[in-house]
Amino acid sequence: MFLLYAPRRIHCRRCGVKVAWLPWCEPGSKRPMALALTMFLSTWARRLSWKQTAEAFAVSWEAVYRAVAAAVA
Repeated sequence: MFLLYAPRRIHCRRCGVKVAWLPWCEPGSKRPMALALTMFLSTWARRLSWKQTAEAFAVSWEAVYRAVAAAVA
């Protein structure tokens, strides 16, 4: 699934311009993957090789690497 969404920008007179919170992403993150997918891939990467995980879930090897790095951080 590919989700494309432009977050709503909110102009607050007191706080200035803010971007709406996205419940499926980590707050303040500009990562292209949802937090749930990141944790899902990193969990499978513990059981399979990163290449096998990428092939099984139709993502790039680099996406698995980034998911593991995010989980470790």
